[in-house]
Amino acid sequence: MKKILMLALVVLVAGAAFAATDPVFSGKFSLVWGYSVAGEKLFDDLGNKVELDLKATIDDFNTVKVKMESVGGFKEDVTYWEDTNGDGNVDANEMKTKTITVDPYLKLKDFTLRTDVTGALGLDLPVSVTTEMGKFKMKGPSVADVAPYTMKVVGNAETAANIGVGLELGILDMVTMGTVLYPVNAFEEEKGETGAWIKATGLADMIDVAAYFIASEWDYTLNAKGKAKDPKGHNAGMSVAAAPMDGLKLGLGFNYDLYKATAKVDDGDKKGVASMKFDAAYSGVENLTAGLSYMVADFTDFVGTSTIALAAEYKLLEALSVYGGAWMAFVDEGVDWEPETHLGYDAGITTSLGALNIMLGASDKMDYKAPKDDYDDVIYVKFCAKF
Repeated sequence: MKKILMLALVVLVAGAAFAATDPVFSGKFSLVWGYSVAGEKLFDDLGNKVELDLKATIDDFNTVKVKMESVGGFKEDVTYWEDTNGDGNVDANEMKTKTITVDPYLKLKDFTLRTDVTGALGLDLPVSVTTEMGKFKMKGPSVADVAPYTMKVVGNAETAANIGVGLELGILDMVTMGTVLYPVNAFEEEKGETGAWIKATGLADMIDVAAYFIASEWDYTLNAKGKAKDPKGHNAGMSVAAAPMDGLKLGLGFNYDLYKATAKVDDGDKKGVASMKFDAAYSGVENLTAGLSYMVADFTDFVGTSTIALAAEYKLLEALSVYGGAWMAFVDEGVDWEPETHLGYDAGITTSLGALNIMLGASDKMDYKAPKDDYDDVIYVKFCAKF
């Protein structure tokens, strides 16, 4: 029944999109190859990847968006339990590992229908109401992500992608507030997830602020090592950004996980209770964009993991640019720092042939321009076309 319901919603949304008198479509295609310098072999999990974003305008007040991506086509190790002694208990020596090939398939990430309610009603008010229906995530907004390569203050300040209804309230084209409702029904074995956020832009012509609270109930079942696969999180945070002068932007963000702070879990599971970061970006030099991002995570009394990242891109010609970035981490403010596990880089050159962008670079645990952030000394080539 769940699959039938999902299929019916997709058909309904897609049908509405193609019924538009003047639909506007956009999309993205990418292909990646990578070669491991350290392992001297092609990575099995780099392969090809397709991303597709479609947007269709139904009328002046309704817009449909569909996001899809290819998944699979690589090998991965999976752990499973084989009850060899037949006692029905999970014993350590009964945990097996095998390598499987994940066949590629097209995964539907999000599909939404956004409606300008006040516009459709013909109301000329200082307040606007917008609804969003479909399958989507609610994320905590951050105005502090201004650096070319920015670090996130929290990894799960978002709900899962569920079928729900969102509501946005705009005031004077400056302040926007939003919330979401994911109804619990017989077809979903999900607990209630919700959130609320507020964002104000253009204050004093140079300041943006945002705040959020996201209550997510992720999968908290334990794996074979007794650790939660996807811990739940009740994240509250705020951020501020300012542009004090032409070409300079500054951002400051903070997040606090209320669930981890109050739940009865081991101290080791409380990592990431609080985190804060500072961003700076400068574009005052022609053809150059540069900046830094500094974050302190997993901290108590402001002692934790400090990470600093620098990144820059310079346009040599109209269709030729070079880029580079590096990050460095300090555990417990420099104590027990291990360079081999706390350094990362990403650098390369990019050019374009019309809508086709070609990128050649090298990366190690950094995704400034690289497709993934867990590459281990990889040289990569990426072809990407947007339309």
